[in-house]
Amino acid sequence: MRRADLAGRRVAVWGIGREGRAATRTAVDAGAADVVALVDGEPPVATIEAGGAEVPVVRADQADRAGDADVVLLSPGVSRYRPEVLALEAGGVHVTNGTELYLAEQGARTVAVTGSKGKSTVTRLAAHLLAAAGRDAVAAGNIGAALLDVLPELPGDPGAGPVVVAEVSSYQAALVSSPARLAVLTSLFPDHLPWHGGVERYYADKLRLLRTADAALVNAADPGVRAVLEGVDGNPAVAFGSPEARVRV
Repeated sequence: MRRADLAGRRVAVWGIGREGRAATRTAVDAGAADVVALVDGEPPVATIEAGGAEVPVVRADQADRAGDADVVLLSPGVSRYRPEVLALEAGGVHVTNGTELYLAEQGARTVAVTGSKGKSTVTRLAAHLLAAAGRDAVAAGNIGAALLDVLPELPGDPGAGPVVVAEVSSYQAALVSSPARLAVLTSLFPDHLPWHGGVERYYADKLRLLRTADAALVNAADPGVRAVLEGVDGNPAVAFGSPEARVRV
């Protein structure tokens, strides 16, 4: 699903933090027929401003409009494995997030960096090195600007514009199905298990980003990366930090 696909649809955005507000602005700017923001607990505000519109903020557990939506955009803090979210999907609602919406449109110019630790450092360093080499580059995603706030600044031609080095958390990766140009995996060990519902799902969500990417670069010196990737079929990836030439992801 791309940004243009939101036009004329009923959209619910779950969460009003940085990414939720970016998703709300994107839905309004795309011409969604109806936009509502959902929050857990009592709404701290009645509305939020987005693209010149005042979008109502309602409790997620009291919102019939969530089930009536065509599309639900999840903020990273809302687990895509929550029973309420799974029920929406079972009812035919398209559940996605800002990272997938962005990659569907701009993945060809994106380096997506993930990992249990080290992703912020690698993201900033990669953007800095690209800039030092004369490339127009920006760090965004889980750090810096929300990816959907970078999206309007980019030209439509996938071969033009800045390289976006995107830090992608496991929360953001869980709904990714569109490819980045390159995915980077820095490290891997159990983390955020309540959100994912277990270590196997956490690892699988991290690897979604690599499996969908056009190419992958992994830290084979990290024991967690080696253990999880060993014997897994998929796209070939260049390994760094190890004498091994290639691994499979």
